[in-house]
Amino acid sequence: MKKRLHPYSINRPVDHRSFLQGSLLAGGAVAGAGLLADGMLVRAQAQTQESGPLNPGDAAILRFLAAAELIESDLGTQYAELRVRGAQPVDFNQFETLRGTKLEDRRANSVSRTSTSTPVGTFATAGITFRRLTLMATHTRFFLLASVLTLVPFLRARAQNLPLGTVVSVKPEKCPAGFLAGSFCQSVTVGCPGLTNLAANVGHKSGTGRGTVAMLSGSSGTEIIDGQIAIDLNNFGFDIEQRTWPTAWEKASPPDILTAACREATLINYMASISPGPLRLIGKSAGSAAIAYAMIWYQGIANLVTHVSLLAGPPLSDISQGCEVPRAAAITVEPTNGASFTNTPQYVGTFETGVSTFTGTQCLPPNNTTTEDSEWLAQSVIQPGVVVSFPTVSIAGFVCNNGQNNSSAQAQIFYNALSNTSYTLTAITNCSGAEGVEQGTTPQGTSGTLAIEQDIDAH
Repeated sequence: MKKRLHPYSINRPVDHRSFLQGSLLAGGAVAGAGLLADGMLVRAQAQTQESGPLNPGDAAILRFLAAAELIESDLGTQYAELRVRGAQPVDFNQFETLRGTKLEDRRANSVSRTSTSTPVGTFATAGITFRRLTLMATHTRFFLLASVLTLVPFLRARAQNLPLGTVVSVKPEKCPAGFLAGSFCQSVTVGCPGLTNLAANVGHKSGTGRGTVAMLSGSSGTEIIDGQIAIDLNNFGFDIEQRTWPTAWEKASPPDILTAACREATLINYMASISPGPLRLIGKSAGSAAIAYAMIWYQGIANLVTHVSLLAGPPLSDISQGCEVPRAAAITVEPTNGASFTNTPQYVGTFETGVSTFTGTQCLPPNNTTTEDSEWLAQSVIQPGVVVSFPTVSIAGFVCNNGQNNSSAQAQIFYNALSNTSYTLTAITNCSGAEGVEQGTTPQGTSGTLAIEQDIDAH
């Protein structure tokens, strides 16, 4: 069992956009920490009682704006104090002249104005200070405005408590083909902000009280994971939850996979509510991405889960690396069980087509990408600054080492991002196709199916 204690890191250079955003975020955080106006935040929190909770991104923006308000207020106070000490308005044109005179001329001017109640030197100092404060205020306003315009979308993209949707309706239905015999099946319609409602088929097969295993398949959720695993785990005493979607859960309008993941997160929440005992999750390919999105980005999902098995993924860990041109470098996959190997992070074949469709931007286009990179990154499971820490959840990953697609490289990006989380990562040889870990073998010669079952049984 390996525990990652380091923050998010990926094998790629930091571009100027990321550097600028990171620098502004750090500056805003420092200012906000020292200068937060509690009243502003409290008022905003009160206003959200009817419209919903104030998320961390919104709170960060308010702290930054509160800091801006106090900085400008402080400059104004200093300006006013100096004007009082000066006893009369200051002629800045006069001090432009004084600034260019020789010291002897300044002394002469000082002597010639002995009838004035305040020495000219005092006025000169005050005037220059006034001018500097004025320039400081102007520069500060400009910097704060530019910072806020940059930070607003940046902070919102990193609000890791996206709201779950709602279960609009539940009704009994005939179980689809492939579900465990004897399951009780339902049509569960899920509604999420900004998405059309979609009804999932959910089947529940009771066990003997060892807890529940919910299984999320790949292929956009329209198929089921290897039925033998479900049969065996049910025989081990686990309740089994299976689900399929009639169409791709990743589809949103406008396209945005992170937003669309609300469907899977809401369904996981529902399955947890009807299931006895600890909840374990198995996700394959896009199903493993759905689990990662749900646990990292959506409210409370990680608290419902005790163990996760991720098969061939998550393949959407960093969509930017999978789609950008020039192409990102190959990644070294470092299993905790098995030898290291390299894998390219780019999508291939139908996966490339699917990512293009679900993100709304052509993946791996013929020309170099620029703004597209940040758009892909904003829909990825792993983004700069994201916190991926699950101290109460154990994770087991199984990846193919045949290099037929990018699922192993994308999985490594996910595991690199983990902090304070115990996990294992097993390299599977002789996979069936690009992602058939069930049909492959572990370094110890155990079949992939048995290794997955043993992992769940041990947790």
